[in-house]
Amino acid sequence: FGYSYVDGKTVENEQETPILAEIRSMVFDGKNTGEIAATLNGRGYKNRSGRDWTRDSLRRIVKRIKDDIMIHATPKAQQ
Repeated sequence: FGYSYVDGKTVENEQETPILAEIRSMVFDGKNTGEIAATLNGRGYKNRSGRDWTRDSLRRIVKRIKDDIMIHATPKAQQ
């Protein structure tokens, strides 16, 4: 979510980028996937399939965000 494949390359999906930014912000604020799903659904956002958000639909996205945080927070000598 937040990215699409175009001509074999990964590019940001401009329609999903604002929602992904909100998800990222909620992760930084320490929200869990259930809280994030409730917030997104309360704002009327749907996932890529047009369905309500669930913990499961957010799990991979949140993991990717947390992994990115860890990669950028780890000193280069430890990578």
